[in-house]
Amino acid sequence: MSNPLRHRVAVLDTETTGLPSDPMARPIELGAILLDVDGTEIGSFSTLMRPDVYDGEAAAGALAVNGIAEADVLAAPGTATVVQDFRDWLGAHECRFLTAFNVAFDREMMDRAGLRPNRHGLTWGPCVMLRAAPPMARRGQLLPPKDDFIVRVDGQSWRPPALWKAAQFYGVQPEGAAHRALTDARTAALVLLALLREAP
Repeated sequence: MSNPLRHRVAVLDTETTGLPSDPMARPIELGAILLDVDGTEIGSFSTLMRPDVYDGEAAAGALAVNGIAEADVLAAPGTATVVQDFRDWLGAHECRFLTAFNVAFDREMMDRAGLRPNRHGLTWGPCVMLRAAPPMARRGQLLPPKDDFIVRVDGQSWRPPALWKAAQFYGVQPEGAAHRALTDARTAALVLLALLREAP
């Protein structure tokens, strides 16, 4: 593949204690895949993190989904340490660009963790999910909306695709446990590369 990316990009994913609608929700795991300009994976970052705000009762449902033990979260490095380590990792690889399958979600969660792109010289790129949605909608692979979380394609509203659905559509085989940050980051990176291969 010849230079599908303009810059090196880190495709990241967070596992969290809840949804952005919950002001107490925080990331508890961060995973990222670093892609070189030719699309080659040249590095990965993965760690649990102990959030600065933690409600164990509210987090129980999320922990059950991702299979992360509460004791492991509470024993993990603090959020500030993880954010600094992540920034150092990006800097060591000369990467200033971030993306995610659902940028709105992960950007909000990383913002709550203290990663401020404008202050830290980083830039969020286009959302992988929003880039995947139009081709999927045009081939009948999206569902009608059921709430306010929608994507619009050719004047119609659709439910945004889940990561697993986009992976299936683009022929990506996830490797590792679902709902873990590094697995989902790698899956999103492969979906992004498949999208770029199909781009005219």
